[in-house]
Amino acid sequence: MLNEEARSLQRVALLRIVLFSIALLWVVVESPFSGNTQLFEIAAGVFFILTSIAHYWAAKRQEVFASKQRQDQAMSRGEIYLSRWPIFTLFAVDIISVGLMFSVMDAIASVDVAPTWLFRFSILNWLLVFVAQAALSLEWRYVAWSGFWVVFVRGAQYFHVLSQPGTFHEGGIDFSDPQNFFDALFDPNFVSLSNATNELIAIVGITAILSIAVSRAKRLTRKQAQAERQRGALARYFSPNIVDHVTGRDAEFTAPVKRDVAVMFVDIVHFTKIAERRTAEQTVELLKEFYARMAAIVFEHGGTLDKYLGDGLMVTFNTPVAAERPAYDAVRCAIAMLTEVDAWSPQAGEPAIDIGIGIHWGEVVTGDIGDARRLEYAVIGDTVNVASRLEALTRQHAGWLIISQDLRQKMASELAGAPSDDLPTGCFSSIGAIEIRGRSQPVEALSWQGGETENA
Repeated sequence: MLNEEARSLQRVALLRIVLFSIALLWVVVESPFSGNTQLFEIAAGVFFILTSIAHYWAAKRQEVFASKQRQDQAMSRGEIYLSRWPIFTLFAVDIISVGLMFSVMDAIASVDVAPTWLFRFSILNWLLVFVAQAALSLEWRYVAWSGFWVVFVRGAQYFHVLSQPGTFHEGGIDFSDPQNFFDALFDPNFVSLSNATNELIAIVGITAILSIAVSRAKRLTRKQAQAERQRGALARYFSPNIVDHVTGRDAEFTAPVKRDVAVMFVDIVHFTKIAERRTAEQTVELLKEFYARMAAIVFEHGGTLDKYLGDGLMVTFNTPVAAERPAYDAVRCAIAMLTEVDAWSPQAGEPAIDIGIGIHWGEVVTGDIGDARRLEYAVIGDTVNVASRLEALTRQHAGWLIISQDLRQKMASELAGAPSDDLPTGCFSSIGAIEIRGRSQPVEALSWQGGETENA
């Protein structure tokens, strides 16, 4: 937000330079005034072009004006401290200068007019322009500061005019006679205190409203930026449709909960030999492309990318929100991965790349796990261990995809009565009960073979 504030100030300063340059050109070419008055207008135009340049420079160099202590404190929080005092000073200079210029213009023009002329023209509009400019900075303090100086300058003008000989106000005038009211109203030396009061109250009100609006807009912008950062973080793990669902909810979804999920482990077979024949840079590029291809398939099938594991990845289905057919989605995703890897052409002279995939269905605990300093979305449970073991078994059995009987049964229930086109191509053959280290009960496992469709 601090960077955006600085950029906003720079844009406004550039706009000021353009507008004052156009105004200065008009004064030089088309001004109806001449002599001292025209010279005064030219000097005023040049002055405000210079202050606009100063605004731009100050916004560009806010870090330079910050004290070393403030900079160190901000850096310890991972932030950048921007000193605002030069901007505050320039806003005050702008408003005071406008007030002074209009106050002495009659003397410069050598015109004998009543001092109340300051309140017969739209001078206040010029002062309020600077309040509006401050609002574009996205910093309510600049708005409040500018409003304060507009009230001060306008109040000073009223005080100055009322102190001049010959001027008068409502005090002592009998307004019961309407004629007295109109006589005073059209008298060039009359100053309406009620109008002055209303004017100053209006300036305070406008300043307060703009300050509140800018402050609220800044808070909303910060919340939106935070939401976008959170959305970007979620997009690293979840498919776009799940991200849309999660970010559209007000309640937290990351509190640890128990749920039945499909857990998939994917690993490049014989990766050590593959890496041995490549440079470190080539190995990294290989993994980056592999991850990109696999992640795209995971998200396409509604999976959640839990983590990258060196030369592999862990994927879950039915997280963080329930899916319609998670077991079926997991199998389709695995088959799509195998198809993608088969079509992935290795470099000339390099061996083909194969992957092993293991999938299991069961109960896990899922959600944010960690402490206040660092949280990580995690999936924990026996199901994870079994899925990892099934993936490791692909080296020992024919076929690069092994699933558990639990997953097969879940998929069968999901596809009950489904059209034949929905069934996964290929067939699963039993490889028997598999002993899992650290687990008392064996796991019935099946190996997928490409071929005819199995009616699960």
